[in-house]
Amino acid sequence: DAVTDVEKVEIKNVTNGSSIAYFPLKKNRFKTDLIFLSPGKNKITIKYKNVKGSFISQDLEITSKN
Repeated sequence: DAVTDVEKVEIKNVTNGSSIAYFPLKKNRFKTDLIFLSPGKNKITIKYKNVKGSFISQDLEITSKN
């Protein structure tokens, strides 16, 4: 599913429990600040809420060598 008409974004590092701030740029685009990672694999969940109230969730995994 495509993410369109985004009203709210939630980004979380599920591995260490930290929430990640985001900054809206223009319609349906944003950037984040620093993402704190734990050593090894980190599961990041991104949840989008569109203006109709529907949610779309995407997970990704980032590996830190620290």
